[in-house]
Amino acid sequence: MYSGPLDLGTWNLTPDWVSAYREATADEAVEGKVVPPLALAARALAGLLEELKLPGGAVHGGQEIECHRAASIGDEVHISADVGRRSQRGDFSFIVAGFRVCGTDEEPFVTGKCTVILPRGVGDFE
Repeated sequence: MYSGPLDLGTWNLTPDWVSAYREATADEAVEGKVVPPLALAARALAGLLEELKLPGGAVHGGQEIECHRAASIGDEVHISADVGRRSQRGDFSFIVAGFRVCGTDEEPFVTGKCTVILPRGVGDFE
């Protein structure tokens, strides 16, 4: 069972990565060197869900995102997450995890949390 902090890595916001995100999502909310905040959140959530190695039957139940400041193409960012306690409701387990996408100054660009829903008794999450 996961709990506590997870280091999801560091990466550079390259022009190719930002262009691929914009092309895949048609996100034209920001232009130029500014990285769409949802691109950062999507990368954080993908890394978190990949790290958790969720079993079949898991559903991404939702997320909350807070944008703190703009990131630019060329910035280096670090993603960390913190998996909270699991709760039970009926035949399902709910896992809530928070995430942070920070710059090299350790100040956040984006923070948030996501909820994952699992059928009770599935995987290492009991």
